[in-house]
Amino acid sequence: MQGLASFAFLAVFCLSASAFDLRTGKIPNGLNLAGLLSGFLLSSLSGSSKVILMSLGGAFLGVAILIVPFLLKMVGGGDLKFLCAAGAIIGPTALWYSFLAGALFGGLAAIFIILKNRPPSQRLDNSPKETLKVPVKTALQRGGRVFEMAEKLALRRLLEVELPESRKTENSNPEACRGSIFLPYALPLSAGLLTVASFRTFR
Repeated sequence: MQGLASFAFLAVFCLSASAFDLRTGKIPNGLNLAGLLSGFLLSSLSGSSKVILMSLGGAFLGVAILIVPFLLKMVGGGDLKFLCAAGAIIGPTALWYSFLAGALFGGLAAIFIILKNRPPSQRLDNSPKETLKVPVKTALQRGGRVFEMAEKLALRRLLEVELPESRKTENSNPEACRGSIFLPYALPLSAGLLTVASFRTFR
C-alpha cells in the first residue's frame, strides 16, 4: 500500500486536486473518481485481501472524518470525496495521521493569512523615533493595550472569516471568494498526505 506506486499515484492526485482547488475553488468529480479507482486498483493488484480491506477502510474513514463538517456546510462535497479517494490509496492509519498533519498545516496557514491581512491601522507602529520617546510607564501601559487589542482583533477576524461561496455549492462562482480569506482545503490536506506518505515510503 505504501510502495512507490502508491506514493506516485497519491502525489499526482494531490497535486492535481490542489491545482484545481486553488484555481477554481472546487475539485472535479472526475479527478476524485480517478483517485478512488486508483486506490482500489492498487490494492487489488497486491493480491492480498488485507490490503483490499485497508483500502476500503481508508475510503470509509475519509468519508467519516468530513461527513459532519459537510452536513454543516463547512466543507464542500469535493473535499469529502477527495479525502475518501486519498484514503483508498493510503489506507486508514496513514489517512488519520495525514488528516491531523493537514489540520496542523491548515491552522498555521490560516493564522498567517489572518495576520498578513490585518488592516494597516491595526498594525503596530515600529518607528524607531516614536519608540525612543515613549516613557517606561507609558510603554508598559501601551503593552497591556496591545495584548488586549490583539485578542479582540484575533477574535473579530476569526468571526469575520466567511466560507467562500464555491465551498457552499458546487455550481457557484469562485469570484465570490474575493474579499474573504480563501484557503483551499486541498492544499493543507495534500501537504499532510504527502508528508506522512513520504515518511512511510522513504524512511
